[in-house]
Amino acid sequence: MLSGCNASMDSCSSSETQELMQKDITEQAVRSITQKRDNQYNGALIFGATKVRASLAEIRIVLENIKTVKQDPKSHVSSCTGQIKITVPPPMLEDVDMTRDNQYQIKIAQYARQLAIENSRNAFTQTVDYSVKSLEGSKVGSIEFKSTPWVHLLDEIITAALLRPTLDHQEVNASQHNEPPIHEVEPVKPEAEVSRALQEKQATDSIIKDVPKAESTEKILPKTPVPQQTVQPSPSPSPSPSLSLSPEATTKKKISPGFNCNKAIKPTDITICANSALAVLDLENMALYKNAKVVDPVMTKIIWQESIQSKYACGIDVSCITKAYKKSIQRYECVAGKKKLC
Repeated sequence: MLSGCNASMDSCSSSETQELMQKDITEQAVRSITQKRDNQYNGALIFGATKVRASLAEIRIVLENIKTVKQDPKSHVSSCTGQIKITVPPPMLEDVDMTRDNQYQIKIAQYARQLAIENSRNAFTQTVDYSVKSLEGSKVGSIEFKSTPWVHLLDEIITAALLRPTLDHQEVNASQHNEPPIHEVEPVKPEAEVSRALQEKQATDSIIKDVPKAESTEKILPKTPVPQQTVQPSPSPSPSPSLSLSPEATTKKKISPGFNCNKAIKPTDITICANSALAVLDLENMALYKNAKVVDPVMTKIIWQESIQSKYACGIDVSCITKAYKKSIQRYECVAGKKKLC
């Protein structure tokens, strides 16, 4: 009985709890990341479950400084507290920040701080509360966390890490597309051919000089006398309303959206780049997204994922894209507190 009690008391920090914690967090992260199959990243190729699991396997996730807060012998549930620590390989972390910078996103350490997760070099830590339910025989049956901000952190890390090779491929394609065409060098002609070509050119030039240009021109276009007319002085011309050009028509400045149009490959992105009104909505949407992210990063991310999916479902339909932008802008304003009634 005593050994069973001790085993139950140790359920917060047992090796089974550690394994269950890693499995639970990993599965949550896999579900979150693989949902990107339907958004702008062409996720079916990039975010397959096998790739996501392989990347997560490179990250070390452990529980440290564990304490048992409360235990209920009847329900076999232990209330626990501890510190979760996520250690990311430095090369992966470097790829993550490079990808996020390419997409105009804040560095992953800043994003972690918004989730109240501390960062030191390549390690991320946070104090967590969780409960462990033990089964008969002192085996751990389940583990439940009160909140899971680190799942969102892992989502961002793995997403950026898996996107990195794709962005590199796009940059290579763009550089190859912008390279000037290679001109073939003609082989050096023999002296006999050069001499013959020079003689032919001189003969052609002499024939052209002998052609009476003036006479031929006069015969083709004979001069006609222009009748004399009395020209009345007219007042200074005033601009006609029907002929005046607006500044937009004369010097129309193209507005670029918040992403790099040179790397746009999706039909929706290309449509936005070609439409200044959509570009303005994209800039407004991005500004409100950043404001909302400071207030509630978790809710903001949910809105972002849903708006991205609805926007890319529009294809090249400008009206549909406009509605998607306005809807996400309204939701971001609600999160940021810029609207009272939401």
